[in-house]
Amino acid sequence: MIYPEPCPGSFQCYKRRTDLFYRAGWLIRNGRTIVKHSATIEQISPSFVTLKAPRTGLGINHLGQVVILEIDGVERESKGVDLNEFAEAFLQLNVTQAVNLDGGGSSVSWADGHVVSQPACTDVPTICERQVSSIACVLQSSSRSD
Repeated sequence: MIYPEPCPGSFQCYKRRTDLFYRAGWLIRNGRTIVKHSATIEQISPSFVTLKAPRTGLGINHLGQVVILEIDGVERESKGVDLNEFAEAFLQLNVTQAVNLDGGGSSVSWADGHVVSQPACTDVPTICERQVSSIACVLQSSSRSD
C-alpha cells in the first residue's frame, strides 16, 4: 500500500499503519497542502520542513496515476525546495495525494539506463551518484492478449 485509505476525521489512524515506503511527511491529502499539520503529527522538525534541499516524492493524481517527482539541489548552498514548495510543485501537477520520500543525496532520477538528474553525493555541487538503500521504480506493463 502506498498511502493509507481515507482516514475518517483524524491523522491518528495513520500511526497504526505499517508503510511500504519510508516517508518524511505527508505533503498533500485530498488535493490540499497539509505540510504543517503532518509535521506536527509526525514530529518533524521545523528546520527539516524549511530546509532547501533535493527532494523526492510520490503522489497520485485524481485519475489514479502515480507521479514521482524529484527536484535537484544542494543542501549546503540552500538550493532545492523546502517541503511547502515541494507540496506546491505537486499541486501544479494536479496531484491529490503526495508524500515526501528520501531526499538529499539520495534524490536521483534514472530513465532508460541513464541518470537524468543532477545528484549531489556530499551536499556540495559536485555531480555524482551514491549508493542508496531503496528506490521507487515504475515499470511499464507489457500488454498481452491471452
